[in-house]
Amino acid sequence: MKKSTKTRGPNAGMAKTKPHVKSARGVNHTRPKVGKAQTEANGPNVSRGSKLGSVVTMLREPTGASIEDLCQATGWQAHSVRAVLSATIKKKLGLKVTSERVDGVRRYRVMA
Repeated sequence: MKKSTKTRGPNAGMAKTKPHVKSARGVNHTRPKVGKAQTEANGPNVSRGSKLGSVVTMLREPTGASIEDLCQATGWQAHSVRAVLSATIKKKLGLKVTSERVDGVRRYRVMA
């Protein structure tokens, strides 16, 4: 009986990738590191048609927006909206988010 030359396991039959090759000058061609979002005169570089863009637009209104308002606008759950406020808007975009309780409802705003 002849032994099979096929490999077994999760990567069986998959093509092997070539190792990373340096250029003639010996420089690796990798993507540049991406830092914090570039801010323009109007604010951070956020796509206006995206959910994140709509969140930032709602937060820029004079009355701000509540978690419930943002949940309805994006379809996200409350914990996801809080995560976007903390990680993306505050840290990545570098915007200052303030919150205040108005009539028993916490409202968030971005100071322009």
